[in-house]
Amino acid sequence: MSTKIDLYDKKYYINREMSWLEFNQRCLDEANNSDNPLLERVKFLAICYNNLNEFLMIRMPGLLSKTPSIAQSAPDYINNDKIIGMVSERMNKLYSDYEVCWKLLRKLLAKEKIRIKRIDELTDEQLECVRKFYKERVHMMLTPLALDISHPFPFISNNSVNVAFRLRGEENGVVYARVKVPDTLNRFVRVTAGKSKLEYVLLEDVIKDSAHLLFPGMTILGAYSFCIIRNADVKITIDEACDLMDAVEESINGRDMGYPVAMITESSMPKNMQSRFLRNLNLSDEQVITTKDALALSSLWQLYAIDRPSLKEKPLIQTTPTDLQEDGDIFEWIKKRDRILYHPYETFANIVRFMRQSAMDPNVQSIKICLYRLGTDPSIFEALKAARMNGKSVSVLMELRAKFDEDRNIKWAKDLEAIGVHVVYGPVNLKVHSKLLQVVRLENGHLVTYTHLSSGNYNVSTAKQYGDISFLTVNKEIGEDVSELR
Repeated sequence: MSTKIDLYDKKYYINREMSWLEFNQRCLDEANNSDNPLLERVKFLAICYNNLNEFLMIRMPGLLSKTPSIAQSAPDYINNDKIIGMVSERMNKLYSDYEVCWKLLRKLLAKEKIRIKRIDELTDEQLECVRKFYKERVHMMLTPLALDISHPFPFISNNSVNVAFRLRGEENGVVYARVKVPDTLNRFVRVTAGKSKLEYVLLEDVIKDSAHLLFPGMTILGAYSFCIIRNADVKITIDEACDLMDAVEESINGRDMGYPVAMITESSMPKNMQSRFLRNLNLSDEQVITTKDALALSSLWQLYAIDRPSLKEKPLIQTTPTDLQEDGDIFEWIKKRDRILYHPYETFANIVRFMRQSAMDPNVQSIKICLYRLGTDPSIFEALKAARMNGKSVSVLMELRAKFDEDRNIKWAKDLEAIGVHVVYGPVNLKVHSKLLQVVRLENGHLVTYTHLSSGNYNVSTAKQYGDISFLTVNKEIGEDVSELR
């Protein structure tokens, strides 16, 4: 006799926040996987850091909020204070593991003559080079801000690398100051090392080394790198005076001004100094992540860009189905039978080709598409533009609220509207995450729908990296179903 399962029993569920953090652990496992080429491992560690920062910016505010959220009403409901404690403990463990991984990768990079050095490891010639770079390129960009009762606590921008200084003046005793590390310069500063090897120091270490030029007449007692992560989960409010696009634009303009949710700092920062920041930023001890050597590792993308093919995966050779000729009729190819393409192994260029052929075909009457993340490659936009210029009816459902792509999507939407494309934005209280494309074609006096369903975005760049499925069909029932999307 079977027992009925209670789907609201929390024992059947995993907490959504903890599950997300475990996903990041799997990314870290790839960074630790010795089967991966070295610079690919560096890339995975950069991805890990980006992911965790996004978690802090988007998920953490919901946990800290007093307003009921999805996390608080889910079937796995755990006391919110307990979740915050669990998340804090897990994040600190991840940062500790990042540190271990980065230490290992640095050693392996050094064996490949790519070295990340400390200031005290530089040769006299390299030190002279670094100090010259500071005077010529860095010093004029810095603005030290005092941290004392006679000055308001400075605003610290989201996810920026900063240096907190502990100083002693001749008259004022111990004082504190903060300097923002310029984000317009490369974080890894190359020092003279000859053609056969690459050697770098961190930009914040360059600043620390020349701090006496920033604080003349003062003794440098300590310098500690840190960054503040702020709430970037912007809320969109619609009223009679604005539309959705205006509301999204207004909300993302204030994204970097969100309230602090976490402080990531060097573990060497003194407790009393750390407490000063926490008090002024209204953060608790559980919102502090300390690390010795794993601050702002998203900058590792700079190292991944090094031109060392032997330390990266071999370029993927993408394929096209053998029965789809380069100059063949893609409509006839789809009509023969339903088609499934597995990206990135089978090229997404065939979907772009489908759109371009649709734009030029005199029998195509209309094109409808849902866009979530379009990216920077203009191929899809150009195909839609060509279709409109050729008299097709073109409709686009553009999701303006794709996280961290809002600016780009607003630009695409305005550009499409400017050429006469009918652009809609979906329901105010919901995100449209569907990836749908439909081409309506007149054949022998009847309309035939060619439909593309995808698990991935219409993003030509990421389609070369992510594993996704494309499904192409002329199935009438599916076509009718997709056409109902308004």
